[in-house]
Amino acid sequence: MIVPFNSLKYLVFMSGFLLYILRLIFIIVFPFALLIRGAVYAHTEYHTIPFLSIGSSVAITAFCIFLYVNIAYGYMFRKWSSRDLIKQKLVFSVVVVLIMAIHLVFFISNNNLKNSNLKKGYVELHPILRLSTSMLSKIDQKLVITDTSRKKSDYSAMGLATNENSLHFPQKDKYAYAIDLRTRGRNSIQIFLIENYYKLMGFKVLRHVGTADHLHISLYCSPHNRNNKY
Repeated sequence: MIVPFNSLKYLVFMSGFLLYILRLIFIIVFPFALLIRGAVYAHTEYHTIPFLSIGSSVAITAFCIFLYVNIAYGYMFRKWSSRDLIKQKLVFSVVVVLIMAIHLVFFISNNNLKNSNLKKGYVELHPILRLSTSMLSKIDQKLVITDTSRKKSDYSAMGLATNENSLHFPQKDKYAYAIDLRTRGRNSIQIFLIENYYKLMGFKVLRHVGTADHLHISLYCSPHNRNNKY
């Protein structure tokens, strides 16, 4: 089959346009992914305290944003930045990323919680888990958190045997390392994207169909920090 020349030109144009869009999406998404993945990496590999993990990731992400700003400035004005301007751009990058990280760690919309009772349990979640979930909620506004930190009595209320190794229980650092997300009302593509978002960011993802179909997301918890008092 011979493809007409005009059709071939159209295919080449569309392929190039699609690659351009994909590159643009990657450039925009990369700093956000770096912020979360960097924090998870520091936590998992070096067992750093939560805010040191996030702080190191903020520094790396801020440097990435600084490079973006420098490239954009050079492209628009076609000249080198002065030393003072470089310092200003660096401070700007750090402040922007730091404010974003603080907002994501400490804020979640009530619309993303199954009920208001989960607010306290959400605060007890590991900050990196809060960072990643809050980030996702900005994109997926229909995301619903169904369970966060638990107490032993919560298992009795659900009619289940207590799982002593559950990462929903606060561990030795007082943080819970697991969160449940609603799958009801979400189609298979949405669930697939949520699962793979967390997997790519370095979390463990399980789909539970016990009391209710949901995604169980957990962050690595080192053995010396595990709490088996329950």
